[in-house]
This record gives sequence, C-alpha cells and structure tokens, in this order.
Amino acid sequence: MVPTAGVAYQPEFEPLINVPVYFWCDLPSLFQSRVDIIGEIVDVALRPSFEWSFGDGSFYATTENGAPYPNGTIQHTYTRPGTYQITLITTWNGSYTHNAATRAVTGTVIKSSNALITVVKAPTTFKG
Repeated sequence: MVPTAGVAYQPEFEPLINVPVYFWCDLPSLFQSRVDIIGEIVDVALRPSFEWSFGDGSFYATTENGAPYPNGTIQHTYTRPGTYQITLITTWNGSYTHNAATRAVTGTVIKSSNALITVVKAPTTFKG
C-alpha cells in the first residue's frame, strides 16, 4: 500500500573519491490513503523516516528526502574507489482517523530499496 523509494544520486556517472555525492529518494513527505473496511471509512496519514547505508560502513538517519545539487542535504564522500551497495530503509509511522477520532498507528511499515554506485579515482596527468 505504501510506496517503495527509488534511490538516486548525483553525479550519476562515476562519482569521484573525495568529492561529495548527493543522494535523494522520490517519496512524498506525507502519504495519505482512504480505506473502506467493511463499510467503515478510515483515513490513514503516514510520514517516512530514512536510514541510509552508503555501503562503506557509513550510515545517515533523517526525515528528509534529500535532493540533487545544490540543494541536497544528504551527502556522502567516499575515500576509496570501488562499487558500493546503497541501502535505504524507509520506516513509515503515522495516524489514522475513523469517525472523527484520530489515533496513532501502533506499528510501522518498513521498506528497503537498493542501488549500486561505482566510485572512481581521478587519473593524474602531469604536464610540462
């Protein structure tokens, strides 16, 4: 029922070591749904929180979706070249409304998304 995040990063092609990479996902900051359960209408409102694993042992937790350069708040700098698996764990929490009474959802919905990133070292060329 809740969407699964698509993971994006910039630069998209061969980011360089020691240069920040910007990450974001395409989820809304609020997911709302109206559900009919045996003739009873229930309105559900859920908000995501995120835990990013950058594949090199670094993690970052936030409630922001991130964005591309220059507005991105989720950045990571790799110090070694290689291919890394990015894992984004999205945890949805929220509330539901039934018969004008709003209550907290007592559980959570957890979704996982993955992407691979290949980080390279810039070649050194001496001139002169």
